[in-house]
Amino acid sequence: MDEVVTNVWRQEALRLSFSTPIHKLCSLLKLTKVRLKEWHAQRLHDRRKEIDLLKQKLAALNCLADFVGLSSEDCLERGTILETIEQIDSLEVADPKQRAKLKWVTDGDENTVFFHGVINGRRRANRLHGLAANGTWIKNPNCLKNMAFDYF
Repeated sequence: MDEVVTNVWRQEALRLSFSTPIHKLCSLLKLTKVRLKEWHAQRLHDRRKEIDLLKQKLAALNCLADFVGLSSEDCLERGTILETIEQIDSLEVADPKQRAKLKWVTDGDENTVFFHGVINGRRRANRLHGLAANGTWIKNPNCLKNMAFDYF
């Protein structure tokens, strides 16, 4: 990844040397974004290709185990293949989690205003505005507090 960024900034900085500094910066950032997306897509493609190849090797070893049995080297290779597949799978699982965290940090939860409205509405609806005691409606907070202490 560092190479991608470095290459873009080295190669394109020369091409944009006659631009204004802000235009140059914007152009470099946009191009860096494009190149990083391309790099990421290629990396995902390479990972999936590697997983497919490893699964083929694993299937061959499993067939060998069913018919002949595995030597100690084959068992070791099978274990290595399973570990590698697990590592690659964990990397693929981590990507969406990181993107979700980044989205949360940058955008926040889109439903925040909605949920705050619901909570405040419930708070208003559940609020005690007064109590009836001995046939009279009491609104004074101090009297309500004393009434609650006397009752409990």
